[in-house]
Amino acid sequence: NPTESTPLTGKGADVAEKETKPAEADPKDWIGLLAIPIVVAFMVLGTFVFVELEGYSIRDSLYFCTTMLTTVGYGDFSPETSPGKIAAIAFILVGLSLTTTCIGIIFARAAEIAARKDSGPPKLPTVRAEMMKMMRAVGLIIIVNTCGAAWAHFHDGFGWLDGYYWAFITSTSVGFGDIDTSEATRNFEIAFMIISVVAVANGFGTLVEVIGIVGKIQRIEKFCKA
Repeated sequence: NPTESTPLTGKGADVAEKETKPAEADPKDWIGLLAIPIVVAFMVLGTFVFVELEGYSIRDSLYFCTTMLTTVGYGDFSPETSPGKIAAIAFILVGLSLTTTCIGIIFARAAEIAARKDSGPPKLPTVRAEMMKMMRAVGLIIIVNTCGAAWAHFHDGFGWLDGYYWAFITSTSVGFGDIDTSEATRNFEIAFMIISVVAVANGFGTLVEVIGIVGKIQRIEKFCKA
């Protein structure tokens, strides 16, 4: 009977099944969601370890753990007991490995999500688009360090030069420790160290990526003109 629907067979049935079947959760999504909680849990654990071993307050212990995890290392806090020194070695080794792995997972998941949203015909990169990407990364570095310099200027009374100097030695994780900040500024520094170090790392990573892509574009253009 032509009016009755007939079941699809072959490739048509496979396509129809894929369209009607609900999308299953990707196991990798759970890994991406757990990356940040894992780092936070490790920081909390480290904070209470150094409260117990070194007698720091919770705020000072969190500040100390942040200086180690971001590799800023001002030097205003350092372990004095033998157990504290052993714990610091373990925290640095495990923390850096854990953090870099989790940050890599987060960026990879973000790239996959962006790729899903931009599904469609592939777009060839252009020099203009890559340069704009680099300018956004540099702009983020400038904005973040300006916020740090402004805090140091208005809250701690630093000159603008010293404020930017302090902000950049922090964001680049150099951390000379030659400029003393107030007790209240340490609360700000905990967040500033994490945000600024990530912003600068992302900026340098983007710079390297853009240089590589622009080089490929130029080689392709040269080949097409030949």
